[in-house]
Amino acid sequence: MLNLNRITLIGRLAQDLELRYTPSGLAVVSGTLHGLDQVCVAGQSKEVAWYHRFEAYGPVADYALSLPSTGAGLALALDATLDYQEWQSEAGKGHALKIKALQLAPLDVAGDEVLGLNQGSFSGFTGQAARVRQTREGPALDLRLAVTDRWVNKQGQTQSKTHWLPVVLPPSLAGRFDEVPAGTPLLIQGRLFNDKVGEQRVLKVLASQAEWLSKVRAVSQQAAD
Repeated sequence: MLNLNRITLIGRLAQDLELRYTPSGLAVVSGTLHGLDQVCVAGQSKEVAWYHRFEAYGPVADYALSLPSTGAGLALALDATLDYQEWQSEAGKGHALKIKALQLAPLDVAGDEVLGLNQGSFSGFTGQAARVRQTREGPALDLRLAVTDRWVNKQGQTQSKTHWLPVVLPPSLAGRFDEVPAGTPLLIQGRLFNDKVGEQRVLKVLASQAEWLSKVRAVSQQAAD
């Protein structure tokens, strides 16, 4: 089955890039990219600001540090993937979804030019049946999409890692699905947003298009926040 996990972001750095090193000496650069999305809310076009934290490792981090400028306001294009990370601490188990830059490039644009591209494509299997959640615009569907990476290591062994992506089907899409049971293969296109869950901000995908691969069924709609 098609496995997609790709996001393109174009925006400006909200602050200077930050550098740290892993215990093994690998360079890790992190930063926050911000931009503006044009979305449709209740039939009206609206600008929505976004701020997304990203990380770059190894050669990508080294390249970022070699740029003439790495400060706030720098226009950047990111080709990235969503990386699901888990850890164990004294407080218990934790997990987070992070944006991992695979490539980045500075943009030669005017300093006052407004930037904003926030678009991704993802495919995988739903980990559980979608849950209905009531919103002001109507019922939305919350689901978790399991996207699995597979590769062969230096020893010739096949390795894999599953990334769990929280996906929201807004009312404009949710109403066109009878149900989304566990194990359903889906192709999702949409943008990233930070959803407030309790006291935390959780990175999620807001779908603008959803394709039910098992039934060759597709629906598309300009998503609203």
